[in-house]
Amino acid sequence: MVTLAYYVSGHGFGHISRSLEVIRALTTRRSDLSVILRTSAPRWFIDLAKLHGVECETFETDPGMTQADSLTLDIPDTTARAAARSEEHTSELQSRF
Repeated sequence: MVTLAYYVSGHGFGHISRSLEVIRALTTRRSDLSVILRTSAPRWFIDLAKLHGVECETFETDPGMTQADSLTLDIPDTTARAAARSEEHTSELQSRF
């Protein structure tokens, strides 16, 4: 059995919809492939794809831009969220290895 960890941004539906089709193609071609999909995309959207051999884990791959409204970026909050996510990810990786 081969396991692939596949990380996808949860920002919008474009990244996840394209990635689900890539995963479908990979698992169709490789029956020995299992996929761990790590994303913050909504689970209901992933479930619609009806993929087999795919385990989903909630994971924020990127904090995205914080916006006060549709035109105003909140740079200080975005920077703080990115720094916090980097520290969390580093700690998680260190605990696994």
